[in-house]
Amino acid sequence: MDRGEFQIEICAGGVESCQAALQGGADRVELCAALPEGGITPSYGEIKVAREVLDDKAAMHVMIRPTAWSSGACSPTAASTSRPAPASCATPVA
Repeated sequence: MDRGEFQIEICAGGVESCQAALQGGADRVELCAALPEGGITPSYGEIKVAREVLDDKAAMHVMIRPTAWSSGACSPTAASTSRPAPASCATPVA
């Protein structure tokens, strides 16, 4: 199988995992927090530093999940506290 036929995506639990993913040849990284609990949206600081580490060497996707083990449905209060997260994930960091 030719390496050009597929992409490698790694689920990373933090900046150190992003660095290891790059060293392992990942094309794409999904950044999450609290992986043992099923994964949640990482902090803005973690997203910012991970973007700097990955630079243009690998694409980054960020998990958007306000609470562990959630199906995406959450209370209005939880939804209102997580609203800034998707916007901060999509905004390029200078």
